[in-house]
Amino acid sequence: MPGYASAAIDALPAVPTRLFSRQLALLLLTGALGMTTLNLSLPILPLTIAATGDRAAAGVVTALVAAFTIVFELRTAALLRRLQQKSLLVLAMLIQAIAMAGFAGFRGLPAMLLFGALAGAGFGV
Repeated sequence: MPGYASAAIDALPAVPTRLFSRQLALLLLTGALGMTTLNLSLPILPLTIAATGDRAAAGVVTALVAAFTIVFELRTAALLRRLQQKSLLVLAMLIQAIAMAGFAGFRGLPAMLLFGALAGAGFGV
């Protein structure tokens, strides 16, 4: 059976010699920017909401961000079946950008809940 094993090894596809590519660099950069967006906003978000006078709302909005992140992480596979990877990644970044602009521009609780949900959805994807 030595001939069978060598034939199976010869049938394997060639392994690329270069691991680091332009696509990998772009993927790492995009992931780093997405993490930076969330990590810069998440610690400040409760303080911003608490400044409106309702300290309990700070926890509610932060929990909403976390909940939507988990929900959309679980739905990402289904979304990838419908959309291309690049389209989904750009959509997630746009959703996060809208959420961050909303946090900067609006201070009411309903708006904060909406933009918290958007931030969680964008980060979850």
